[in-house]
Amino acid sequence: MDNSADFLSTIEWEEAQQVRKWVKESKGEEWIKEHFLLPVAEHGFSMLVRLFCNGASHSVLFDTGGSPEGVVANADRMGFDLSEIESIVLSHCHYDHFGGLLTALKVVNKRNLPIIVREDMFKTRGVADVNGTIRKHPDFPTDYQVKPARYVRTKQPYLTADRTLLVTGEIPRETDFEKGVPQDRVLANGNPILGSGMIEQL
Repeated sequence: MDNSADFLSTIEWEEAQQVRKWVKESKGEEWIKEHFLLPVAEHGFSMLVRLFCNGASHSVLFDTGGSPEGVVANADRMGFDLSEIESIVLSHCHYDHFGGLLTALKVVNKRNLPIIVREDMFKTRGVADVNGTIRKHPDFPTDYQVKPARYVRTKQPYLTADRTLLVTGEIPRETDFEKGVPQDRVLANGNPILGSGMIEQL
């Protein structure tokens, strides 16, 4: 899932194929005829990461897009089996990166599936309009909502997917150009207390 989709451009990299060609090679011509639909684009991001090590493959979902259904719909259109996912990594707290989490969890349907996050992701957030009004963002899903999966809260590097993938942990913003979004706010008791644009991410 990404903000745009390009089905016409070509590229000569073996690692990056046109979606219809890739699905045809992966699933076969008959599957294409019966099931294939072009994936959709929406505001947000999600990526299925596959790793291959010692003859085994591992799958990790990195972010879950903005809408409840977008990521699951695209996986179905391209023939991905989301039940293969071994963990989910959420890069940061903006709703366009966690909006599809609960729907994805229902499809994956694994007890104790690790969802790797930072503690700060659970703070209530919003954005300040030009007149100073705070527009609250959707709430980050609670521990109860993600059951039977579970959150793994960490600021440190964390190995997942049978130790084949290293999540970097918290990355501090230390350079002058990393200013974040000035309008972003963290809310406490309904009151804005901090610009969340300066919060680090995984």
